[in-house]
This record gives sequence, structure tokens and C-alpha cells, in this order.
Amino acid sequence: MILDLTGCRFCDSTTVDAILRTYLHAGVRNTPLALRLPPSGIVRRVCAITGVTRILPLEEAEAADGRVPRCRLRSAGGRFRR
Repeated sequence: MILDLTGCRFCDSTTVDAILRTYLHAGVRNTPLALRLPPSGIVRRVCAITGVTRILPLEEAEAADGRVPRCRLRSAGGRFRR
């Protein structure tokens, strides 16, 4: 599964918490999880500073066959929608 944050323009501690919770849930279910980040900007910087990029592998390229499962972060209020 890939958490695709390439369209995300803002990242704070709530986003980091959601990423890490998803990572923990994926681990319990033995589901490989990778993170796709924008090439630059605040989202990539926050993930680097908080250590998220040291915990989750980064997926930089789109899969050739286009059949990569994706997960969009969402809260009850839809706060993490792209």
C-alpha cells in the first residue's frame, strides 16, 4: 500500500500522527506500506524532520502497470482529502 501525499500542500502533527497510525495498522496486518511525497516543500520537510522518512520507505516512481493500491488519509471531517 502506498500513502500518496504528492497532492498535499500542508502537513502538521495531525498528519504525522495519521501516517504513523496507518503504519502501525499495516504492520499488524502484514501489509507493506510506503510513502510517496512531493519532490519538495513543507510536506517533505515535516516528514524528514519528524523522522517519518526514516521509518517508512519512500516510493518515488509510479508503478508501470498502474495497479498500485493507494490509501488516502481521511478524518471524520474529511480533513486529509486532496
